[in-house]
Amino acid sequence: MLLIAFLTKEDKEQSALFEDRTAENKEDWCLRVAQHLFSQLSYSGEYTIDSGYEGSNRKSCPCSNKDELVGKFGDTSFGCRTLWHGSADLIFGVDMPVKLVQENTDMSKSESASSDTVEMETSNTENDFSLNDKYEMRGQVIGFGFYVNKLERQKENPKYFLTPHIGISKEKIKFLFYDSAHDVLLETSAHKLCCYGNQLSYHIILTVWLVMNYKLFGGETPAILRRYKSGFHSMFPSKLKVYIDDVKAPCHVDSSLLKEDHLPNYCKYVSSDVVEVRSE
Repeated sequence: MLLIAFLTKEDKEQSALFEDRTAENKEDWCLRVAQHLFSQLSYSGEYTIDSGYEGSNRKSCPCSNKDELVGKFGDTSFGCRTLWHGSADLIFGVDMPVKLVQENTDMSKSESASSDTVEMETSNTENDFSLNDKYEMRGQVIGFGFYVNKLERQKENPKYFLTPHIGISKEKIKFLFYDSAHDVLLETSAHKLCCYGNQLSYHIILTVWLVMNYKLFGGETPAILRRYKSGFHSMFPSKLKVYIDDVKAPCHVDSSLLKEDHLPNYCKYVSSDVVEVRSE
């Protein structure tokens, strides 16, 4: 079993994952988490790294063992030509984007006090990612959710999942989920990767394994969760057909074609309909 296999060699993988995390750049950290965390807990194991990264001709991981990369560099762009479009740092398989996040060390008091989830009084927002990173992640998970939905509609028996999106820094990890068919958006707060030192939390290992293989464990979005609407459908009804029919990956667009970049701005106001998923 994949999870058991990872746990039996976790010392090796964690040593390679964390051996130089405080000093290395974003690109090297991206390769490490792809190679020694996500691919190890994914049954497909295949991933695409943003070809815009420096050193996109690399064949090996920056770890001391110089392991051969499981993934490849390529185009990770997605979206709509005339509406929102962007790119992920990593895409696993064809249906799950990952964003690398800079550590949030300068969060202002006003940012810390902002409401970003239901149950805001008890949310640990001071340890979360910056508001800008959270807005960008929401835009990405919504945009990619429409793309995954489009892929499912091409199947004989489509299922409309809560499409996951992962945000990870060198210290924390955050999960978002979006079902574009029912406009359901869920997100967690950012949780520490390690329980102490450079020891990955078992809770994080289990959660990453479940999220990476979500299609094996879940069916369509449960009815009990469908009340957690993002509000995107109701706010932009005239744009839905474009997102439903025209979203694609890859999606390279001349910026002059972008007539209305409403999704990032919308994500600033989506928080009142987001539910906090807790692990405690």
